Amino acid sequence: LTSIKKELVPNGAFVYQLNDGTMFYREWTTPVRLYVNIQGKEIDAILPSRKISYEGVDGDAIYFMTDREQFCEAVFNTKKGIEIYYLRDKLKEELVHSRAICSRVIEGKLFVYRMSDVIFNRGIPVDIPEKELKNAQLLGIHRGLVVYAKSKPGLVDPEVSAWSSTVLMIEVPNMLMSCMNILQIKFYAQDCSPFIYFSVDGRVVYTFDAETMELLPPFSIEDTRLESIASVRDDEITVKAKSDAYYLISAKLPKRYAYV
Repeated sequence: LTSIKKELVPNGAFVYQLNDGTMFYREWTTPVRLYVNIQGKEIDAILPSRKISYEGVDGDAIYFMTDREQFCEAVFNTKKGIEIYYLRDKLKEELVHSRAICSRVIEGKLFVYRMSDVIFNRGIPVDIPEKELKNAQLLGIHRGLVVYAKSKPGLVDPEVSAWSSTVLMIEVPNMLMSCMNILQIKFYAQDCSPFIYFSVDGRVVYTFDAETMELLPPFSIEDTRLESIASVRDDEITVKAKSDAYYLISAKLPKRYAYV
């Protein structure tokens, strides 16, 4: 794909785009920075702690955990700037994962849910034996399914399949993981679209259609290596990628790859 927009971003910045189009940036400074860039003007959030972690987007907000293990929500208001709302404290038995995903065992059964979810709803039950999830990495949630990834010997290309009524597994060739860690898989999915986008080596992006259960041929974005997928909105994908420097790049998706 050819880029239609391209802007420099700091080396250590993570970029997240909300459903309303707002672009959040998080930089690993001390204290950490969370900010938006509106027409060249950076507007910083007043954070409740010096560090935040496990950031993830759900709808029109970004969620994160503070260094005091408190869950918070950040939204941008054109008049008030970035507003931070305290949600709740992390539960003692709760595990927190990348992209603001949480899990816990209730009465012997594993449940997975978003940081933004109401805790009393328990979440999505993972209805496969624990041993089948050995060495699997929890990537996220998409339309009521918990998405995992793990490596599998003998594969040439990634495969995606339903392992149960609530679990979707992305299996990755061992050769792709030879110099990569499965924790480095780039992943993006929103419930408003049937598509799941992911990249293993950063060179190509795979698109999985959860309605047809079809894995589409991969695509690349110019001569770059993907660092993360910031968003897919309508027929436009935005990624942080590296070539001669780090850029935020947007490109038009082919019709079959976009939910418009």
